[in-house]
Amino acid sequence: MPIRISSIMGVSRLVLKEKGVYDSMIDFDSKLHIDPATLKNCTIPEFLNGQARVANYFNDVLTIISHSSTIGDVFWRTAHKKLTFGEGLNSGLGYSKNGTHGSGIGPKMASQILTTVSQVVSAGVSDPKLFELVPILEENVGSDRISDMISIILKDEFLAFTDRIAKELKVKIPTDDRGMQIVFIPRSILNDLPISSQWEDVNIAAAHNESVRGSLNSIIGKSWKKVAIENKKNDLKGLLIKHPELLKELLAKYKSRSSIAYNFAIDHLGITVFDIIGPEAALDFPLDLKKYNEVTSLSIRNVVYEITMQFKNLIENNGLVNHLYDGANKLRPERFPQLLFYSIADSYCIANNLDLNREINGGSGALDFKISRGLAKVNLEIKYSSNPKLVEGFTKQLKVYNDAERIDDLNSVYLILRINDRMDHKIREIQEIIAERAKLKVDSPKLVVVDAYIKPSASLR
Repeated sequence: MPIRISSIMGVSRLVLKEKGVYDSMIDFDSKLHIDPATLKNCTIPEFLNGQARVANYFNDVLTIISHSSTIGDVFWRTAHKKLTFGEGLNSGLGYSKNGTHGSGIGPKMASQILTTVSQVVSAGVSDPKLFELVPILEENVGSDRISDMISIILKDEFLAFTDRIAKELKVKIPTDDRGMQIVFIPRSILNDLPISSQWEDVNIAAAHNESVRGSLNSIIGKSWKKVAIENKKNDLKGLLIKHPELLKELLAKYKSRSSIAYNFAIDHLGITVFDIIGPEAALDFPLDLKKYNEVTSLSIRNVVYEITMQFKNLIENNGLVNHLYDGANKLRPERFPQLLFYSIADSYCIANNLDLNREINGGSGALDFKISRGLAKVNLEIKYSSNPKLVEGFTKQLKVYNDAERIDDLNSVYLILRINDRMDHKIREIQEIIAERAKLKVDSPKLVVVDAYIKPSASLR
């Protein structure tokens, strides 16, 4: 189970919530990042000047690079140094694939960003908010990278905030398993949305030329978020540099928008509840696995299958299906049931004293869940029936994971959460594939379909 900083300090989650601190998880991907747009409304004493400090920092970079005449001159090198950031603070946000530190911005990426910024400055745009636009212009630069930059620029603020909270709670500042200090992050400056999505409904009116307007529409389609998905960043960057009036309008509209931090009350990601719901469900509906106290390479498959079928039962018959939806009755992302299964399975293993290694990919989410005992392993992949790659996940994706882990297909489970009836034909297609393989005496992963379809009440029907 992921370890939260509240448990390390021996305080309740509620205490940290009251202090405005995000109860982060150690070495686990929270999918949250520090959003620079939230700094303007931040009322936490240590961060009252945060927005100004960030703006001044980036203004310095813009001023320096404006004096550069060629790549590599003294001005370029100075600006490059200011844009080269190491790993972000040890915040426990956990969006790095290799730990809770951030990804940072190394010399190569700093050069990439600086080249673009230099081109934009030469085109007549010099606004520190430009750096918040970088994620929709540059490959491999996402909200996590910007989060790292902000955490380092405001390092003193974060350390002061951490120190004050620790003193108020009369606890030592927590450290991770490497003995490194964990820095507290205010809940009010966190977001789960990619920065590009904050421009989704911004209509650009400055494209007076019809051909320019057409070019812009062809690149972004209906939303800015689409740019990142379809890898059209270079096209958009070229257009904005060629027509700086578009960039100026975009920046103006972005700055005028109200910033909204992650809504922890609705908790769309379910990151504050999955490790509460899971253990409670396991406690309320115990599963006797004691016959597997001596887990073998053969019985481990049965252990995972029993846990899987109990998960199915909890979803279908014991109300767990309701937790697939957030406080606004919107379906939570597919990652939530993956985390929920993880916490339930982990609880059952602990309750039954099963000496098993339980792993979940806290970075990319490529491999949902793995239980192992010695050389014996079982992979489990969870998908909503609405996933556009539902069939491919069964025929290709899970196979790749199994091969990588040297796991037989029989030692893998493909769990589908059926959230409506629109993709039933895809489920039938997978069932037909399994049937055809059986005729050829070819093994297939175990398919488990869970009815997670919340049907209307009888009166509504």
